[in-house]
Amino acid sequence: MKLSEIIDSRLDDTIAWYPSSGLDFRDLLVLGQKKFIFDKNVFANELFKFDVIPDLFIHTDNAYNSDNWPLVDEGIIHEDDETVYSIVSSEDVISEEGSAIGKYLSVDIKSALLENETHQNMLFLFSDNIDFF
Repeated sequence: MKLSEIIDSRLDDTIAWYPSSGLDFRDLLVLGQKKFIFDKNVFANELFKFDVIPDLFIHTDNAYNSDNWPLVDEGIIHEDDETVYSIVSSEDVISEEGSAIGKYLSVDIKSALLENETHQNMLFLFSDNIDFF
């Protein structure tokens, strides 16, 4: 899939960018909800409220490329006592010149912190933040 196909089809969408994200996908869980209760000892029962849920999450990190991408194309990528992240589908993102520059992921999230399972689309670009910006 070409990057221009993804971006051009989403010009009216709300986008959340997580620079230098590494493999931290927590933004999909937290920002993907209208209300999110963060219930840890330090922030016991804080309720975060968001007016807008992003349609597309963009992650950038130049630590990864097509040769060292560590995640599976489908299946569980993270699981702890509260939350399970699973990739439903994964497509290579290519530049107009034909080189691999990222992954377009469809991610399901099941969590004890949510009332319902959520589904998010994520564009992970193998890019330095300033180059993407």
